[in-house]
Amino acid sequence: MGIYSSFGPWTCLNFPGSDEEHLPQDTQLFASWGLDGLKLDACKQPVENAYNYNRRMLHTAANSILNANRDMILHAVTMTDSWGLYAGRPLPWEARTHANQFVVWGVTETLTSVTNAVMNAAYTVQYASQLIAPGHYPWQGAFDTVGMDLAVLQAGITMAAMVSAPMTVGSYWPANVLNLLTNSEVLSVHQDPGAICASIAWSNNLAEVWTKPLGGAGSGSTAIALVNLASTNQTLQVNWSMLGASAGESLTIRDLWNRNTLGSYTNSWSTLVSANSVQLYRATAQTGLTTNVAVLRPGGLTNTLIFKKGVLIDVK
Repeated sequence: MGIYSSFGPWTCLNFPGSDEEHLPQDTQLFASWGLDGLKLDACKQPVENAYNYNRRMLHTAANSILNANRDMILHAVTMTDSWGLYAGRPLPWEARTHANQFVVWGVTETLTSVTNAVMNAAYTVQYASQLIAPGHYPWQGAFDTVGMDLAVLQAGITMAAMVSAPMTVGSYWPANVLNLLTNSEVLSVHQDPGAICASIAWSNNLAEVWTKPLGGAGSGSTAIALVNLASTNQTLQVNWSMLGASAGESLTIRDLWNRNTLGSYTNSWSTLVSANSVQLYRATAQTGLTTNVAVLRPGGLTNTLIFKKGVLIDVK
């Protein structure tokens, strides 16, 4: 259970907020109530440079939660310059000041279309990809499932999975909506422990190929989102160079939404993507290309050495 406030004297609905002076005191009170999260909105904020405002807000909120001695999610709605972009500037570095804190930030409200879902994720990639890491996530907007088109919901879930964004979902869950929300293969991408932000590997003619490494370096597994914002079906091709794989490698492609393995391919793979939709796949290197070796350290700790084709590429 969480609570809503605003980093200013008033909330969006003109109730008392938690301004900079009183936020530490308010946070102590919220922690004493046993709350698990705090959302800070940007309504009624002081009139000042948005970048400086966000630096102060995130710093004050993060320290207030740490000093309250309770693990709480901070959902920070950052302010933008004239409610637009940050004039090319990245989000404040204070979003990752405290590595042991779960921080969510964002400026987007309810998802309205497939295009809206993709553009929200593209905004995140452009301005915040360097801030995303385990414990620090972007927000892609709420899913108002009442009357939401299933293609929009699927696109929203897919793009949230690709940029490691927590999902805020309404409570209307008929069977077809629940099936999308509980697809374990899609959620495995969404909740991948590496929390890597995807990148756009290719784009042209309202179509895009997004890629997201899974499981850390050398896992041999990559999530692929195929985006088609056109009004007609398009065939999209994924070249192995987009995945960081060599042309001769054999990769297995699995359709995660339909829970169906399509087969193994070399060099590239292509498929038909329906109009105005986003599809999600996983490309996995065949067994044997990547080898994990567990090494016991003093004190019972274990390191995992990851080899690919005989070359040590990572240590966990």
